[in-house]
Amino acid sequence: MSFFNKLLKLERNKKILIVIIIDVIISIFSTWISFSVRLDTFHLPNRDELTIYLLAIVLFIPIFFVFGLYSSIFRYGGITSLPRVLYSCLFYAILFFLIILAIHKFDSSASVEYTYILPRSLGILQPILMLFFVSLSRISAYIIINTLFISKNKKRYLIYGAGKAGASFDVSNFDINILGFIDDDKNKINKKINGKNIFSFENFEELIKNLNISNILIAIPSLSFNKRRELISKLSKFNIDVKILPSTTELIDGIPNVGDFRSIDIDDLLDRKVNLETEDHLFFQNKVVLVTGAGGSIGEEICLQLMKLNLKKIILIDNSEFNLYKISNKIKRLNTNFDIKIYSKLTSIRNKLSLVKIFKEHCPDIVFHSAAYKHVPMIEDNPEEAISNNIIGTKNVVETAISNNVKNFILVSTDKAVRPTNIMGASKRVAELYVQANANINDIKKTVLSIVRFGNVLDSSGSVVPLFREQISSGGPITVTHKDITRYFMTIPEAARLVIQSSTISTGGEVFVLDMGKPIKILELAYKMIRLSGLEVKNKENPNGDIEIDYIGLRPGEKLYEELLISADAKNTERKYIFKANEHFTKLDSLNKVLDELLIQKNLDTKEMILKNLKKIIPEFNHKANDN
Repeated sequence: MSFFNKLLKLERNKKILIVIIIDVIISIFSTWISFSVRLDTFHLPNRDELTIYLLAIVLFIPIFFVFGLYSSIFRYGGITSLPRVLYSCLFYAILFFLIILAIHKFDSSASVEYTYILPRSLGILQPILMLFFVSLSRISAYIIINTLFISKNKKRYLIYGAGKAGASFDVSNFDINILGFIDDDKNKINKKINGKNIFSFENFEELIKNLNISNILIAIPSLSFNKRRELISKLSKFNIDVKILPSTTELIDGIPNVGDFRSIDIDDLLDRKVNLETEDHLFFQNKVVLVTGAGGSIGEEICLQLMKLNLKKIILIDNSEFNLYKISNKIKRLNTNFDIKIYSKLTSIRNKLSLVKIFKEHCPDIVFHSAAYKHVPMIEDNPEEAISNNIIGTKNVVETAISNNVKNFILVSTDKAVRPTNIMGASKRVAELYVQANANINDIKKTVLSIVRFGNVLDSSGSVVPLFREQISSGGPITVTHKDITRYFMTIPEAARLVIQSSTISTGGEVFVLDMGKPIKILELAYKMIRLSGLEVKNKENPNGDIEIDYIGLRPGEKLYEELLISADAKNTERKYIFKANEHFTKLDSLNKVLDELLIQKNLDTKEMILKNLKKIIPEFNHKANDN
């Protein structure tokens, strides 16, 4: 046992060398038997006959390399390696026979110095024996190593989907143990694919227990978004690791393997059925678009989607060099399919002189303002930065857009701006008020200003989802602030699409929101993520579980429930999943007076005075320093 274990742990090059040595021994043995059978004697090769032994070795090694027989070692072989062995041995047989035939003719025509002439049948018999023994070595090694030393450590899988993708999966793959297929088609139940049974999903729970299943692969690349969510929702009831196959266009050679399956994205778990319409390409055709915060989660996705809309030019603004570098590279790769001019500007929205220069140089038609500080706990500790960036920065961008006759300005806002309880939400509400106040001045109607407000965005920086994923991978615990806390969620592409679509229907001053479905409990989200990782929650009822959930209390300024609208009079728009509201606002003159006071207090760096002045602007601001 220890010998085989050491063998399996050898470096790859050493393993290949061992396989070559075994094949050389097989070649010598095959040649010896061929001579012995043909001459009907126990063959003892003379010096000249040793040339045939050497010829066989010199021929098969490069051929086997070319056909990839050494690209996978014995333990990855089995029946699936036999076609490759057959093709390589067939090619070897043709060359070997032709050379033997040439030698035979030469011996026949030459003056005979040998006791016999080299038989032509050797060129057929030796390759046949070579094929037999090489195949036998591959299958034997696979069975011995895989059965005696590896099977116990294999993960036990079921494949969901007995269609083309599932059927083409290598069921003899070394890394996993495929025990069968699951399918909803009753006509396929109890049939077999590659010797593996097809089961009904109705018996799924029983199968998990009886077969000790640890993982399931969803091999239906054509599965629609909503069908996928529905299926994953059913699977989330079980403690089993679930992975899903992407579209066939993303597969190498169209043949799936374990590495092609991705982990479940959290948007797969949401109980939502939203199919947003395609954007209006004519609205953006030949337009110059500027995006602030272009390297952030939402800003990046807005940029990527805009690249498909026939723009003339796009200007990317971000104060993070790394984020700007990333988004610049992404859209430059996309631009190989388009002809859009791309400009990356490393600057801050707090630098008005820089903004003025950029706007004058590029004359944008549309501005998407997504730059903001948005991490609630961080802003609670640094309130003056929220004032400087979220309020002054927005003020700078709005004023610069208006003075340069930008046609459309869209502020990306947050549900935390509704009856805010934290400084971040309050700063975004002031930014909203500033946009609304400017939108309702008659002499600047050349610029249409609007607001897009939405809830939590999945997998954005600061989202709870990547935090949970990291906590699960490190063995827990998962930290939840409160057992009853709920949030609205949408995906980053959905959020970006909403922002882009809302710009095409704005007339000025609206607050646009997305139909985000039902809010979900963060605790329920944690449970689902644990179960879909193949793990169990560890608690009093299940002390032997894997991942604990710790309740750490609400963070400063955090709400139990989020809201999307201040007023309840949201109206439908021409876009199915977009609603709008014309909410109350403060007139610009009055707002500017209070803002001046706020900005002065910001320079004094006094949190109490900042809070006091924020409450003057937002009467409904109910700051919650700590809800623990």
